[in-house]
Amino acid sequence: MSITIQDMADNILRNLEKNGFPANSVALPLERLYESAHKSGINFNKVLELMASMGIINSKTPEKIVFSKAQPPAHATPSSDVASEAASPFSGFDFEALKKMDFSKLNLKDLSLGSMMSQASSMMKNMSPSQLADIKKMYDQMSPDERADLVSKVKSVVTK
Repeated sequence: MSITIQDMADNILRNLEKNGFPANSVALPLERLYESAHKSGINFNKVLELMASMGIINSKTPEKIVFSKAQPPAHATPSSDVASEAASPFSGFDFEALKKMDFSKLNLKDLSLGSMMSQASSMMKNMSPSQLADIKKMYDQMSPDERADLVSKVKSVVTK
């Protein structure tokens, strides 16, 4: 069975969640991850890029890689619930394209955040890098009101 970049990212995300992510930063052995990717014929840096697009950033030391949740943009006001929700955990992701997606076929009830992220990742892996970049660009250009409206629409689907 062939492992994909998405599969490896999902596996790392599951390991991070088992160790307290996203509430805590989690360190994993750097060399072991690179070796695992190499054995599978995967470019580990591409896995890290995919995870960054999911709002998971990293910092490397010679022995480990520390994963943490991306911080909200500097212009967001932490006291604003809407701004906090719009920045977490999909920080940097453009939700405008979600308006065009058919959520009726997704079963989101009783899913954990990790499961929802995994389903979203599965949908995104069929998108080209340029489509993902377009989505991010659209999100970056949305007003705070548009972002709040989109968050409320996503919440209404999740809470059904």
